[in-house]
Amino acid sequence: MMRKRNKNKNKKIKKALISVAIIVILIILINIITLYCTPQGYAKRMLKYINSDKVNEDVMPIGNTSSWYSEYHGNINSSVVDKSAYYFATTLVPEYYKVEDSKAYYKKHKKEIKIILGVTKYEEFDQIVKNVKSLQGENLEFEEYFIIDGSTKNGDNSINTVLGIQYKDNEVILFNLNISDKIKKGKTPVIYCTVKTGEYKVERKSEDIEKGSNPEGHTGKVIN
Repeated sequence: MMRKRNKNKNKKIKKALISVAIIVILIILINIITLYCTPQGYAKRMLKYINSDKVNEDVMPIGNTSSWYSEYHGNINSSVVDKSAYYFATTLVPEYYKVEDSKAYYKKHKKEIKIILGVTKYEEFDQIVKNVKSLQGENLEFEEYFIIDGSTKNGDNSINTVLGIQYKDNEVILFNLNISDKIKKGKTPVIYCTVKTGEYKVERKSEDIEKGSNPEGHTGKVIN
């Protein structure tokens, strides 16, 4: 009788262990699928890359970076901002350019938007899309980006500066960058928003600069 009870007990323990193992495997599989097979997972992987020390060869350094970095007192390397801005300028802006319904797009992608842009309200995202929609042409061809002289302002635990982005056959469009003082796990180091109309005006276009005459890129002087 005692042996039978022990045998039944062992069977129950074995079944319980198998059930736990199956649950653990399912959780692992769900996490893998979420990380590698969903837009949110891709955004998390991109953020991890942006926050890392790794820099892909195709990433273009932001022109006139010294304009903000010389006044920055935080611990984030300028290459982190380069990676964030390059992804924004070459991938997200062209994607937003083709968005027809910003509200529907935001509703579907608001988690990824928060992860990469730090934007948590539809109204803020809609302003970014409207800014992008001011561009023209069937497709956007990225040429360069640069920090606007005189646009950098220190804030609480962050610094604000204005990024100008030039696409072929278009006027420069401007975005405000709020750069954190340090890397925070799971949070974007750069928050994007639209610059108020008329707040800054680019004085010169990039084509006015002789090729190779300015190694840091277009300084983008402004008129406030």
